[in-house]
Amino acid sequence: MGGKVCHVTNKQNACFATYAGDLAPLLIALRASVKLASSRGERVLPLDRFYTDNGRHPNQAQDTEILTEIQMPAPAGGVTGTYKKYRERAAIDFPVVGVAVALQMDQPTGTCRDLKIVITGAGSRPVEASLAAQKLLGQELRSELIAEAATTAAKEIRPVKTSHITPRFKRQITSLLVEETIKELGGIDR
Repeated sequence: MGGKVCHVTNKQNACFATYAGDLAPLLIALRASVKLASSRGERVLPLDRFYTDNGRHPNQAQDTEILTEIQMPAPAGGVTGTYKKYRERAAIDFPVVGVAVALQMDQPTGTCRDLKIVITGAGSRPVEASLAAQKLLGQELRSELIAEAATTAAKEIRPVKTSHITPRFKRQITSLLVEETIKELGGIDR
């Protein structure tokens, strides 16, 4: 709003807000792209590259471009996905933390063929927990492996402290949501 210092990060020349959208994380997990158009033409960009951590330019759209289309690839066989969020109270839509997961299992072996975990409410853009997903790729989903991956996902976010939510709390909620979501999609008993 014209000030010189971001009061969230105490940095100058850029302002950061926590990204708290619900739809983009699930679209990223499902590998969506966006089409941007201007008088110079059109371009397609994977949605996971659309958002930035730049406090002055929150996305990759140029000043003269508009987002005209969201493109979804046909899901591969056996892909399931879901989104879960934790919010402070039912009257507020914004998530304290939200987790989107897209999981593809190899049916004959019962192993994880593909996995994307995307977190919202924990940074200035949706955050992909790629290290957590790597822990489960090629593995048979078991409770202890899922718990380990969920802990890793919580370490991959860099939430800032707000007036009432600590980074530690956001990491705890992230770990719980990631574990619960993967277990649910993978058909793993609690």
